[in-house]
Amino acid sequence: MKERQIMNRGYPLLGVLLLSGSFPVAAHDQGGALGKPGSAKDTYTVVCSEGDPLKTKLVVAVSDLAPKKPPRIKVEVSRDGQLASSIDAIDADFKYSPFTEIQKGDGSYVVAISKLPQTDSAKSTTLNFPEIYNLQFHCTTGTEHTMTDIYVNQNQ
Repeated sequence: MKERQIMNRGYPLLGVLLLSGSFPVAAHDQGGALGKPGSAKDTYTVVCSEGDPLKTKLVVAVSDLAPKKPPRIKVEVSRDGQLASSIDAIDADFKYSPFTEIQKGDGSYVVAISKLPQTDSAKSTTLNFPEIYNLQFHCTTGTEHTMTDIYVNQNQ
């Protein structure tokens, strides 16, 4: 009887947690996973607001978490034709890639997470593993954080 009560209470909570990826959040970390296909890519829209309309920037980095498999993880941020990227070169070391940024003021930035082969010659054999990552992102004006929201566009 107790198991049934736990299950009945757990399913609605699970539904809320699964749906929560499509709502804005105030945190500066976003966990995710890329599926097995080498072409898997997750994309997000990060909205920076309540900062300096001209000086606000989005700063991002990514950490390639377990499992320790061959593909590396790359983060790209873009807006208005400007693109910046960073690669976490060491898998599962719990460290982030170098931070990269774009300064285009308040508004929407596109962030993409994808896989890279360990070497160009190993491309066909090293991309087809699932990967788990953590994205770190901050909207800032100088040293001050501004309002930051993130929305999931594509989850592969």
